[in-house]
Amino acid sequence: MITVYAGASFVIIELINNITEPLKLPEWTPTLVIVLLAIGFPIAIIFSWLYDIHPEGGVVRTETADKVKVEDSPKSSNGWKIASIISFVVIVGLIVLNIIPRTNRKEVLDKSIVVLPFDNLSSDQENKYFIEGMMESILDNLCKIEDLRVPGRTSVEQYRDNLKPIPIVAEEMDVAYVLEGSGQKIGNRLVLTVQLIIGKEDRHIWSKQYDRVIEKVEDLIDIQKEIAELVASEIEAIITPKEKELIENVPTTDLTAYDFYLKGVEEFGNGNYDRAEELFNEALRLDPAYAEAYADLGALY
Repeated sequence: MITVYAGASFVIIELINNITEPLKLPEWTPTLVIVLLAIGFPIAIIFSWLYDIHPEGGVVRTETADKVKVEDSPKSSNGWKIASIISFVVIVGLIVLNIIPRTNRKEVLDKSIVVLPFDNLSSDQENKYFIEGMMESILDNLCKIEDLRVPGRTSVEQYRDNLKPIPIVAEEMDVAYVLEGSGQKIGNRLVLTVQLIIGKEDRHIWSKQYDRVIEKVEDLIDIQKEIAELVASEIEAIITPKEKELIENVPTTDLTAYDFYLKGVEEFGNGNYDRAEELFNEALRLDPAYAEAYADLGALY
């Protein structure tokens, strides 16, 4: 009985651990299940002590030792023997399956990624700020995922005009994955291509192209959100409900204000502080509740 209960409990705990995140169950669900199973364990043992299973008579109350003759001693049920053996095999199998992947985990499964500066393919170089803004927004979304290690923008700026081979970048940044991209903006149309690469192997995992007409800020947020979720899924990084909410947050509903903000970020990064201040203030004039514009303006001051 102990073996069967332990085997069943192990299976239940593994199942709960695997479905808690996909089904968005409360974080305390696994703990509650473990507590309930722990409470049920002594109860199951007591009942197995008080009752016997007879092949012919079903479940009956166990008689006291002084009332049981040798010839009347209950014979163990073959069903319980088989269940015990199966439970033992299940326990050993699950332990092996959980230990081996951890001990033999490949280095490329390390949850770390660097986002390289995106190439601006626009014929109009004035649109460079927009492509760089997309890169920064994607980088910012990935940084919000606590289960993922992401070098900041300052660290990757060295590769903007001096791109080295991907394996060297991965080694210098001490990351397993590299995200690179390129794009162009033609009027209100955005064409963006991103690629996820295993750094040291210089091997592409996937490449995705977006060709969208941008009519509102939400159109951009959807692209940035999807890329972050695709990367997290491939690297097996967990996005908590709170992090998902932050990634899906729309900073402003005014597309023009967002455009001024991106231009301000570019000027800020280039050291043109007076021009950056004008652009941030213009964004705030259009949307006085634009928190990110306030934050960058504060950083500029």
